[in-house]
Amino acid sequence: MDAEKLLLKVEEFANCLNSHDLDKAEKLDTTLIAFLGKNDRVVSREDAPPYIQIMYSFNRAMLRLNNDEVEKAVLAMIDVAEIIRSYEMWNEIYFVLWMLAENRGLHDQFDQTHAYACDNLMMAVICQIKFPAMSLSLFWKTEKLFVEMGRQNTAEFVKGLRKLQYRLIAARYKNEDVIGTQLFEQKAGSLGNIEMRIPPKDETKCVVNKPVEPNISKEVLRGVFMGLNEHIPTYKEWGLCWKNFPDYIATKSLTVKKYWDKSIKDKDKLPNLLEVLEAISYDEEKYALMYDKSPLGITIPFHENWSDLDKVVNNDDELLFLPRCRIKNWYYRGQTLYRENCQPSLHRGQDKYEVFIERLKLCEFSIIVNKHPISTRFKSGLLTETCSGNIIHNKIHIDDAALAQHYGIKTEYMDLTTDKWAAAFFACCEYVKSEGSEKDTYKTYEDDKPGVFYIYQDKSPYVNGWRLNPIGIQPNARPVKQSAYVIKMGRGQNFDKKAYGICFKHERRCSSIIYKLFDESIGILPVEVIEKKAKAIESSNKFSKQALESARKRFYPGLKDVEFSNLLKCSSVKIADDPIVEFSEEELVEADKEFDLVDKFVRYNTSNRLFMSFDVDNC
Repeated sequence: MDAEKLLLKVEEFANCLNSHDLDKAEKLDTTLIAFLGKNDRVVSREDAPPYIQIMYSFNRAMLRLNNDEVEKAVLAMIDVAEIIRSYEMWNEIYFVLWMLAENRGLHDQFDQTHAYACDNLMMAVICQIKFPAMSLSLFWKTEKLFVEMGRQNTAEFVKGLRKLQYRLIAARYKNEDVIGTQLFEQKAGSLGNIEMRIPPKDETKCVVNKPVEPNISKEVLRGVFMGLNEHIPTYKEWGLCWKNFPDYIATKSLTVKKYWDKSIKDKDKLPNLLEVLEAISYDEEKYALMYDKSPLGITIPFHENWSDLDKVVNNDDELLFLPRCRIKNWYYRGQTLYRENCQPSLHRGQDKYEVFIERLKLCEFSIIVNKHPISTRFKSGLLTETCSGNIIHNKIHIDDAALAQHYGIKTEYMDLTTDKWAAAFFACCEYVKSEGSEKDTYKTYEDDKPGVFYIYQDKSPYVNGWRLNPIGIQPNARPVKQSAYVIKMGRGQNFDKKAYGICFKHERRCSSIIYKLFDESIGILPVEVIEKKAKAIESSNKFSKQALESARKRFYPGLKDVEFSNLLKCSSVKIADDPIVEFSEEELVEADKEFDLVDKFVRYNTSNRLFMSFDVDNC
């Protein structure tokens, strides 16, 4: 078969998959594998163009996924990776990752969780050699998802790939981190023999194991816990627990040692964004191994017991949800452009009158946030059942200032995240403000000036008076989808002096992948009713009396009446009797539906770990 005819066949194969004509796709696959394969695997051959071999192997993987043959899909994607390695076509990895990101979640035969697991698995396989640490983190995500779905055979198959990945990481970084190499090698050895097999088509995919009934009755169990005063931890208690996590100093990390001193002037020598994410993935996975060797990790393994959020109560007995760091006290921030003087939006050349207007905007925004139907649920509280059978009732903290920051109102806060991928999105995608009430969006950054990815390490986040604020679960889903924190900064403070800024070169191939992974920004900026209200407030020069009184009390309590009146007069704002935005009846119904997103994170992404009574002051 000549190259031209082969290309036509491969394109026809792809078109069949796109049109879901799987019967025809199977027939074409039989023809193509007879020419391009051996033992039902695609093999490199000199008489077929490498690009055609890559495309065919990729689509074979997609065909296997359509048939819910996940293990066979993995083998087909391994063929893609092997062809790339054989011909040393390393740049093609970016193209394959883009194709996977483009089709992320678009598998009609699967539910969303299943599709997400398969997509992560395919990405993990293609990254194995070029981005081995990133691959490992994706394998971990995938394995946990398959375990939760009851697909034990598939989870075991992924575990075998994960074992191999520890060795690939050790080989890749043996000259850069001797201690880390030993940890990865030891982990691979500790996993023992793993049965990786291809299950037959007629084998049950999901095995739901019924929970084993405890020998101890619930009444006896409750009696045991009754006197232990189970409770959600306070700030101070969580801070003491946090001290038991191993330290990981940023200056000794692979990421900082490898990339922090790169000169922004020598742009060509800067890493691209995926290379930065690979280094951070290495540090995160190394930290997980260090944690597992600690006394805490022996009983509570890092990955196996991972939750995205932890619960604590503040001094007002309100619930706060803390996005969990993958490395102790590490927080990330991504910017499309490096600035020598990196400051919060409120401190960027704003005079006192402009600051006053932003304070009014914040207070007006707070009014509408508290009218959101989910805010009502937050104020009614969340019920937590203890092992002793008691019910704990806590209201959920609403942080209106941190929320306002996420909807375009200028504050003294800098946005941070515990999710490297969320930081990467903001590092390579720029904000696009739409006209009127249309939804704002993002697009991939097109300039060639270097961007920056920050690593901020707070030594004592739980005893600093919460200058570093967790946003976590709020009435709107945007902050939790971004694993958001904010840090409060004073005028004149420079974030660039507080954090380790890793400069990187913008490459369209990287930004396109990340942009698609977040569904062209919808994945990180969900559609919300309140966004229109925030836009109206942000562009307004008119505010309510209620907002004015709130701003006076909240931000200017020591200002004399004459001084405050002069501030109001010189700011040239208009004051109305009523709030300037309201929810319509239809909008209230739509806003209430958004609770499903918030509720999902509370139920499935949050640790329910409770503490027992102990004397904090004597610890």
